[in-house]
Amino acid sequence: MNSAALSPLPKETSDSWNFPIIENVYFTDDVWNLKVLMSNKRTGVYATGNLDFRLLHKMPLLIDPIKRYCYIHLGRVKAITVADEYNSAISKIMDYLWEKQFDSLEIFTTRYFIDFNMWLKEHYYKGQQSAKGLTKIANFLFQVINVGQAMEFPNLPNKHIELEISIWDWWGENQLKQRVRDNGSHDKAIPLFIWKNIIDKAWSEDDITQYIQGGKSKGLYKINNAKFTILIGAHTGLRISEILYLKTGCVEKDDKERYWLNAFIQKTEAEAAAHKILIPKSIYELILKLDELSKPLRREADENQYLFYILSHRGTV
Repeated sequence: MNSAALSPLPKETSDSWNFPIIENVYFTDDVWNLKVLMSNKRTGVYATGNLDFRLLHKMPLLIDPIKRYCYIHLGRVKAITVADEYNSAISKIMDYLWEKQFDSLEIFTTRYFIDFNMWLKEHYYKGQQSAKGLTKIANFLFQVINVGQAMEFPNLPNKHIELEISIWDWWGENQLKQRVRDNGSHDKAIPLFIWKNIIDKAWSEDDITQYIQGGKSKGLYKINNAKFTILIGAHTGLRISEILYLKTGCVEKDDKERYWLNAFIQKTEAEAAAHKILIPKSIYELILKLDELSKPLRREADENQYLFYILSHRGTV
């Protein structure tokens, strides 16, 4: 997870979106420079840290679903992974569409998706050593369509792609040095439909899990920290360790009615670096609520710095 997953995607076309992805990179930009999110500065790795969408202008109907998918994916995996997957796949997807005389991903029914895999094998397969890269290309396209359909992205097929075996099995990658688990799933992220169910459930959870009936802490309560960490993480891309170190007063609203979270990101620098993350109003209000709920607990522990406070750890900050 990283700080690029900022806010829910609007329903309108993406050319009207003008919000920052990270720092000075905006969703509407033709090039997303993701290098600030990368800790590996080696030449050849660091140099690939851009998502260049200018090629998509040759097929404008690809822009919305692919940009939106990359935006979502940045909140789930490392930036270098997103850049590598996009840069490896996009030209081949467009070459296939051009050859078949199509201009959007709407054609990718199950039949055409299988045909795309056959086309990759015919044109680029050079023995089993090339299978992993080709599998990742096919999986990128599959995920764009699968995630996009779940999130109602435009210009995608109406029907789901149905495969009897996984993409990784089809390419033989399950048998090659046990590169993937037996179930064939190569994506280590939580499947999107499960993640959405977790988020929906978290919103309906109670803010407080237990009221203390006796002893020194009588009258206080335990906050449902799982609810708050899940929801903040889902809308910011922050890791749990980064969420638990959020400070009181960490959210603000600017004069343009935008809501911001001030956090320290650990994975982008040798030491934690301060970042401002754009958040939806719902998360802004959620954090304000948590700040108010945790006040008496922080007061009891004489802890005024951190937003999260777990009653059973009183006095051990």
